[in-house]
Amino acid sequence: MQNMKDQSKCSKWLIPVIILSALIIYISIYHLLRFRIPLPILITRANPFAHSIIQLMLIIPILITASNQITSGIISIRKRYFNADTLVFISIISSILYSLYSVARIYSGDSSYVDSLMFQFVCVLITLTTIGNCLNQDGRSSLSLIDRLSGRYTIAVIIITLCCAAYYALSGKGIAFTLSRSALILAISCPSAIILSPVMTVITTFKRASQLNAHIGSGTAIESAAKVNTIVFSGSAISENEIFVKKIAVAGGYTSEQVASLAAQALGGSMHPVAIAIINYALQNSYKVSDNNPCIYLGGDAFAATINNDEVLIGDREFMTKRDIAGLEDLTPISDNAVTTIYIAINKNIAGYIALGEKISESCSKLIKTLVANNYRCVMITCRNSPFDDEHGISTGIDTFIYGVSSSEKLEKIAAFENAGDTVCMIGSCDGDLPALTAASLSIATFSSQDSVRSAADIILKEDDLCAAADALLLAKSAMRILRLNLFIAVASSIIGILISSMAIYQLTGIKLSSGNIAMITLFSAGITSLNTLRILLWNNREL
Repeated sequence: MQNMKDQSKCSKWLIPVIILSALIIYISIYHLLRFRIPLPILITRANPFAHSIIQLMLIIPILITASNQITSGIISIRKRYFNADTLVFISIISSILYSLYSVARIYSGDSSYVDSLMFQFVCVLITLTTIGNCLNQDGRSSLSLIDRLSGRYTIAVIIITLCCAAYYALSGKGIAFTLSRSALILAISCPSAIILSPVMTVITTFKRASQLNAHIGSGTAIESAAKVNTIVFSGSAISENEIFVKKIAVAGGYTSEQVASLAAQALGGSMHPVAIAIINYALQNSYKVSDNNPCIYLGGDAFAATINNDEVLIGDREFMTKRDIAGLEDLTPISDNAVTTIYIAINKNIAGYIALGEKISESCSKLIKTLVANNYRCVMITCRNSPFDDEHGISTGIDTFIYGVSSSEKLEKIAAFENAGDTVCMIGSCDGDLPALTAASLSIATFSSQDSVRSAADIILKEDDLCAAADALLLAKSAMRILRLNLFIAVASSIIGILISSMAIYQLTGIKLSSGNIAMITLFSAGITSLNTLRILLWNNREL
């Protein structure tokens, strides 16, 4: 409810800010327009002082809407924590101070300072920042990369400003020139694209991921996904939870048909996964099946029933050993990898065993193939003591198999990979995976995951298709590449502005641009980076 109120408040301010900003920009560039709506001559450059005062009056409501941004900047400076808020605060305050200095010079009779008004730059910066804040109302679009970059960039700008100020002072430029020029450098140091582009990148990535059946929880998850190089699968994540008969071994003169039929009759009516698998096998092979025999469930995978006055026991080897079943040692040791091995005994004598396998998801092999093709390392960790039926199908892409581990041991394995320098993505689905999911840099919950896993995961698959996990990871990598390009464009445009404001370009080329031109450069870079960001919506599992 609070987020809805904040969103409504943000939207309420956004439209007035855009309208007032557009009006100030129009007034400031009116003289450059060939086709224009006429303005009263009082507020044009024909009357420099009135022209500047009108812009000053219009900027006041915009500054009021940016009070939270200014307050955040003050707090960050007090805490000596330089981030995006610091950069915006320094740029806004410096722009206003330099503009006030220009108004004073205009009032004193120097109309040339009408080109030095920075009100339009403040409008561009506050408008783009307000849009970014509205888009990121719940904070999910925040990126730690931006805070790190902003902090380093802010420090660099301050150092550059101090160096320029020292140069101006030593060159005899005078205090007024030194202070005003330093304020101008600080004013244009904030590339507005560095504020808007990250938010747009995250939001468009959310949207495209959702179209690809993956829900990404935050901007931090996108950053982590872009760094992942190792994918760890939980056995429960790739299993279809469907077991089937792999092999039947017999003893005591029984045939495979007799063993399967007796087991199916003894298990008739049971809804246990083992019973369902054996009964389905018998039905597929037209063996005798009956649901009239009362089946007694003894816990685990153990059952008892009476068929034609014969006592039939079904269970694992340990169960049979405890019941003193004769002939157990005569069975040929199982050679096939099986998830579960069920023994059948008739009147205290072993009749055979049924080896059961477990199917993996049909999309698992395709997922692993895609990941390996994109240079991910794939690892399998499962609590099962034996491999899946289709181990050969997935082993071509699995780098490491780890079987028979507990939940705490899964966590230890994940921590070991992380400590070795890998950035791990854990794909899980059950409560037993929670510790490992928490330890991994990135966690993905499958479509059939338990609610606890879905709540803890960074990415949730929206359909029963594991390939969406690969799409989410590759999309995140492409999105971060686009963001880095946008940040390069933003910083480059800011550097051009700094060179202009520090007079470096003028001294080298004799070209001097107005503050309006600088604002247009900033606005142009914001437009270019925004269009570049929209490429994310076209991503289709290929390099952008």
